[in-house]
Amino acid sequence: MSTTYRDLHAVEELFAQAVKTPAACETLAQLLNAAPSRAHAWPPSLQTSWKDHAAKYFQSVPKDAPLLPPQQILLQAMLNMGLDDDEQHTLRPLYLRLFHALHPHCSNPEGILQITGLTLDSPAPILAAAAKLQVFHALRPGIRLWIPGLGVNTVQELDEKHGSLTLAEDPEKHLPLAEFLARCVILQPEGILDSLVQKKKVSFASLPELYQAACDSLVTCQEPSPTLVEKILIPTYYGHVDLQAMCSPLKQENQAGEKNQSALAGRWDYSRSVAEMLQRLEKTGISEEAAWNRDNLKAILAREMGSIVQARTEKQKLETAQRCAEAISLLHMDGRTKELIQGLCQELQGQFLPWHELPLFVAVSDELPGKNVADWFTLSRENIGADYLMEATLQMPCHLWAYTEKTLKGDEHQAFEARFFKDFKEGRATADHFMWLWKKVKPCEERSAILSNCTLLFKILHQDVKGNYLKSLRNLRKALLDNEEFLYEVVQMPTELVGKGAAKKRVPVAGSHADLNALRALVRCAKRMPLLDTREKQSLLVKIARLGDEAKAIVEENVTTQVKQTIDRLTSQRSFRQLQAELEKLVNEEIPANTAAIEDARSRGDLSENSEYKYAKEVQRNLARRRSALQQELSICQPMDFSTQEVGEYVIPGSVVTLREKDGSTQQVTLLGLYDGDSQKNWYSYDSPMGRILLGNKADAQVTLPSGKEVVIQAISSLPQDILDFLR
Repeated sequence: MSTTYRDLHAVEELFAQAVKTPAACETLAQLLNAAPSRAHAWPPSLQTSWKDHAAKYFQSVPKDAPLLPPQQILLQAMLNMGLDDDEQHTLRPLYLRLFHALHPHCSNPEGILQITGLTLDSPAPILAAAAKLQVFHALRPGIRLWIPGLGVNTVQELDEKHGSLTLAEDPEKHLPLAEFLARCVILQPEGILDSLVQKKKVSFASLPELYQAACDSLVTCQEPSPTLVEKILIPTYYGHVDLQAMCSPLKQENQAGEKNQSALAGRWDYSRSVAEMLQRLEKTGISEEAAWNRDNLKAILAREMGSIVQARTEKQKLETAQRCAEAISLLHMDGRTKELIQGLCQELQGQFLPWHELPLFVAVSDELPGKNVADWFTLSRENIGADYLMEATLQMPCHLWAYTEKTLKGDEHQAFEARFFKDFKEGRATADHFMWLWKKVKPCEERSAILSNCTLLFKILHQDVKGNYLKSLRNLRKALLDNEEFLYEVVQMPTELVGKGAAKKRVPVAGSHADLNALRALVRCAKRMPLLDTREKQSLLVKIARLGDEAKAIVEENVTTQVKQTIDRLTSQRSFRQLQAELEKLVNEEIPANTAAIEDARSRGDLSENSEYKYAKEVQRNLARRRSALQQELSICQPMDFSTQEVGEYVIPGSVVTLREKDGSTQQVTLLGLYDGDSQKNWYSYDSPMGRILLGNKADAQVTLPSGKEVVIQAISSLPQDILDFLR
């Protein structure tokens, strides 16, 4: 046909002919079907011309007159091409007429149109609607189809009224039609794919030819591709070798040869999928020395890696990646296949998503069986390097970190420790970091400084974590409340080992004392930070008081400075409202949502193995603690308007302090109430380390900042108006 869809003059003439001879609509449909691209890729003028001509033509067709077959063919071609009408939707009524013409006996046309998105009130993108409508056209009882996760099934009943269908293999289960249309692949009766599923004999010149014929025989919202065909056929029905044999069938010379082929097909390295390979390895192991089927192993690994990229959900992606990681680490364990899998991993590492997507690598490593982790980390280090492995490890639960240490070599151990301490400096530390620091890192000045940083410790204990990360959080909290040796580290009390064997333990060195600053910091955090309930707080303070007379005095001490005596628990009006809002959200939203989550998790059966239930209960405890802390704080904390604060000769909350360093340079520090701190703006709470140092001092006083720098208080002034406005 010399005329193309771009020939506007010819298109106009054909639409004019169609008024008298509807058969011209078929010629127009042929032009559209031959177009190399969908309408959204056409020039705007070309789209507008087709839309205008089509709208004008169908206006001449009476609305109460039935659409003739050529007119239906044209509208179907326009719909499949994606000819829509943007905001005006002038073509949508024509497509609705087409639906009613194709399905005159549909018992629920409005419901089906809503499911497909071919509506006027809330229209879906036209191509998406066209794809779903095409699947619905092909859907009927008795037809075979493939659904991800369910495999090949047969439609038993289509319930248009309720928008659902049932499958012959599970007639009690009703699948929602809306979800089904988007996911399923219909195998056209007597098509190539349908024949292959039924194990009927087919023969093609080449595998690409077979794939193309199979693609042409299915109906789906997805893009038909060889990958989709492989998903349907492999491993359930065929392996790569089987499909290849259909294209160039090889006849065996004798029965013995056929038996040999059958024996090979049952071997683990002749598996049709990674899942099947894992099953065979678990059942029989690697029991033979042989020339492994390297090409088949590479093919199924490559296909599995491709499935990770194409996975529709994060759960599917993780499950597929974990299966692949388990397989390659299992083969790496055995000396007979170690070199084989190392070579395959080097060839395929560019396709393996977990080695290029850090969060997925972390999740896969966390989910792997313990016996696989060492070999998994070794392969990962060889393929993506030690730096990547170290970065990922510090985002995993710390029970996996020992595997990394065993994998690293030489100077990499020092690099790992340096990277570990960098997380503390940059505020990325977690409870896993703290537990590793306490249990595994050798004593050093940096370790001691972090363990005695009570503000950081309590901040980390406030982190919201789940899964395997909960273990370190619980252990760290338990160490703070119940482990004397940990308490000695926090308050920097010198200790020594006494006793023998299992009874050996650390006790304070005779005559030694805890660091007073560390003691005060711990007492302050225990008393004021909303982490511990009343019983836990009292228990911890009693343990601290037992460390000696100085510790007891700090637990019981009262502030004696005149300025400090006047300070109650003060905060700005803005911060007070934020606390109220947090409590309100906690009571009205988070706690009810958590209660619902507990009930949902409880309904799923065995609570001892129910991780969702355990996590929800852990969240419930944290929410209860936070609610109690907020209620207590709001009952004693006083909102304050700092504009009424008179700043005199002493540093008080609501003052700007100018500090002069030894080189003559100056900086300004703003001292505010509780919950008002913002280090980015140099704003500090009067109860922060900086606030406690400055509070109550006069101008010209020399003080040592928390950083160790010595400065002189040059001036004390009131808050500027912009800060006052912000805090109201």
